[in-house]
Amino acid sequence: MYKLGKITLDKQIIPLCILLITASLKWLFEGVLSSPFYEVIFLVVGLLFFINKGKISFNTSAAVWLLYISNLFFSVLFHNPSVGRIGRVLVMILITSYVFFVDYAIEKYYDVYRFLIKLTVIYAVFVFLQYFLKDTFNNIYFSLLNDSYSYVANHYYNQGYYFGLIFNPHEIAALLSITIVALLLWQIINRKKNVFVICLIIVLLIPLLLSQKKAVIFLSFIAFFLVVCVMFASKKQWIRLGVFLVVVVLGYYILTYYISNNPDSDLFYRLAQFLDNVNSGESYDSGRSVLYDYAWAEFEKHKLFGIGWKSFNSLTTTVFGYASGHEVNMDYLQWLCETGIVGFTMNMIPVLVTLYRTIYICVKYVKNMTNNKAKCAVMVAIFSQFFTVMYAFFEIPFYDIVLFTLYILSCIVINSAYKEARRRYSHQSHILRAGY
Repeated sequence: MYKLGKITLDKQIIPLCILLITASLKWLFEGVLSSPFYEVIFLVVGLLFFINKGKISFNTSAAVWLLYISNLFFSVLFHNPSVGRIGRVLVMILITSYVFFVDYAIEKYYDVYRFLIKLTVIYAVFVFLQYFLKDTFNNIYFSLLNDSYSYVANHYYNQGYYFGLIFNPHEIAALLSITIVALLLWQIINRKKNVFVICLIIVLLIPLLLSQKKAVIFLSFIAFFLVVCVMFASKKQWIRLGVFLVVVVLGYYILTYYISNNPDSDLFYRLAQFLDNVNSGESYDSGRSVLYDYAWAEFEKHKLFGIGWKSFNSLTTTVFGYASGHEVNMDYLQWLCETGIVGFTMNMIPVLVTLYRTIYICVKYVKNMTNNKAKCAVMVAIFSQFFTVMYAFFEIPFYDIVLFTLYILSCIVINSAYKEARRRYSHQSHILRAGY
């Protein structure tokens, strides 16, 4: 057994902790050390923990993800592979590979999410440091980054984003969102107030707002609402759900009123811009519609197999005239553009299968769970599933290391919960057929 603060980790859970650490250190491996192959090394080390006496146990319920891995591998292989693209695809394949080897008792995942909470709190501290120290922090940190990521960090900071060490604001926003939701769900499931946890939630809301990622914030709220519906949508508890909705609507109008009257606030700067653009009829999609048109045009020219995974970014600078690389900012359209109809289908099958399992768990399993730790882990995984599937309409979580890692972790939890739900359902059906 291994100790980490108040968390007790056994050897089984260490690979998932390594996975989370590796993803969160993207700023170091790629931003400072300038190579995704450091991530490859760490991910391989994590996978080696699955070897037990020279044997590896393969989780057959996750076999559908072989389609996803095969698509990425062959798409890069047959479309002018570069060193950078090979490194990136290796990282994504290795992250995905964790689903094949993990099938723990569900309550074990509770400690994994607790580890994630501690990790997020550390990164939240750096957001506060950047906010209070501003140029003093930036001059030290940005000077360590290579030229391309220093440009990215300066670009986001000059637009009003705060992100600490994780220079892509949507990544720190996603980490903060899932942490806040995990803490909220733990309070709801245990039906008791913990002053420390409540204070921590309030504190973590500040760097989340400072990240200025309105899509992450909005979709996190929607996903959390869906999770609450899963937990309370019964005849006896619709009143509680109704009260929750009233509070949310009132909160929305109060927040909108405050933002509109405080447009220069660091916390709400980007949200104020968004509301102003909507009210004035100006564009509020951050130029996404133009990128969508380019991606669709490329898909129409390469419908079957696409232009190659992770190839659109380079086209934006070499063909479309952008000063820096851009992604499509919609995973589903980017899959069509880069991998064609064949690749899109191969990617969507495991995503939809896992989403089906998530819904099955919501309907058949969650309300019968009596272990609060296991229930909390499953509910956080359900949140991650809902959030990622929705967020992929606005950004690229399936291309992003941090968000994709959080998604894969949720897939692992869902697979284990689905297996347990099916076992229980089969057992109950057998008892009914036997006439007990």
